[in-house]
Amino acid sequence: MTEGGPGPEEAERVRGYLLAQGTKYSWEELWPRIVGTRAALIDSLAGVSDEQGSWEPGTGEGEEAWGITQIVRHVISAGDSTLSSTEALANGKRPPERVPDNLEHKTLSALMPDLIDSSERLATIRTRVPAEPNMIETSPHSFFGELTSKAWFLFLRVHDTDHLNQINAVKEMDGYPTR
Repeated sequence: MTEGGPGPEEAERVRGYLLAQGTKYSWEELWPRIVGTRAALIDSLAGVSDEQGSWEPGTGEGEEAWGITQIVRHVISAGDSTLSSTEALANGKRPPERVPDNLEHKTLSALMPDLIDSSERLATIRTRVPAEPNMIETSPHSFFGELTSKAWFLFLRVHDTDHLNQINAVKEMDGYPTR
C-alpha cells in the first residue's frame, strides 16, 4: 500500500464496492456514472484562469498541497493509465507499463485539450472492450489491491470524484485568486 491513501478498512470497503459493482453492472450501466463524473470535473474548470490554476494552497503535503493545474495533470495521467489497464484486462491481457507523460510544464489552458482528448477516449471505451469482458485477469491498485477490468473502470469514478471535490475545495480556500 502507498502512503497517503485510505486506511486498511476503508481501502477494503472501497475495493469490495468496486469489485461488486463491476460484477453486477454491464459497461452500458457503468458508463453514464463514469463519464458523467468526468463531465462534472470538466465543468468545474469552466472560467478557471491560468493564474487561478497555478495557485497552490501553500499548506498540506502531497496531493493536499496541489493547485488545480496539478490536479488536472494528475487526472489526465492517472486516468489514461487506468483506462489502459481497463482495456487490457477486459481483453484478457496484462496492462501496459505506465508511460511518462509530458504534461509537467503545461498551464491549465494548455492542458484542457489534453483533458478533453483523454475524456473522449474514456467516453468511447465500449468500442474497445468486449461486451463480456475477461473478469479473471486482475491488476494491482496501490491502495485497493487486485482489481478486474470493470472494477478499474469504476475506479475512474471514485478517482475523478475525489479530484472534483479537491478542485472545488481549492476554489474555496483563503487566498485563492478571484480573478
